[in-house]
Amino acid sequence: SRLTADHVHALHRLAHDLLFESNPRYVFRRQELESSLGTQSSEPVLTSRFANRIDPVFDEFAFLHASFQEYFAAAHTRVLSAQSRDELIERTFFSTSRFIVLQFMAGLGASVSEQCHRHAIMWLQSQDRFRQVLTRVARVVAAGRWPSSDSHGIGGLLRRELWSDINREHD
Repeated sequence: SRLTADHVHALHRLAHDLLFESNPRYVFRRQELESSLGTQSSEPVLTSRFANRIDPVFDEFAFLHASFQEYFAAAHTRVLSAQSRDELIERTFFSTSRFIVLQFMAGLGASVSEQCHRHAIMWLQSQDRFRQVLTRVARVVAAGRWPSSDSHGIGGLLRRELWSDINREHD
């Protein structure tokens, strides 16, 4: 049997659940995969190598690479409500282990990217003592590939803040 779009969407859901249900996990059991797939067979997923058995004795699987899981989790946000996405965007911005998912979300385009853009503008308005917000916003903007001439001017704002930081270091 062949891997279908429905299988891939189930992988999106599984990846999201593993990273955002509680503590982020990269290892899952076959039952979790099958639960995410519903009535579909797990064989096309397992033979696709998106998910691999990581231990021949125990019932443990993982995505081929963490980047696949993180991208799939980001792709799943397309089906979430705007409010759920807002909550997730805030949660991932301040997370050390899930921040990469936000970067993938910023690069997805359409409404997901637009929401990330709005949040980036808000975050840039807040200052923190160690300038972590500035650094993280810069990473989100780079991932979103938003032009410096965008209508909200985040590129210009970010550039001014970064130069301001550089100038402060040399004073």
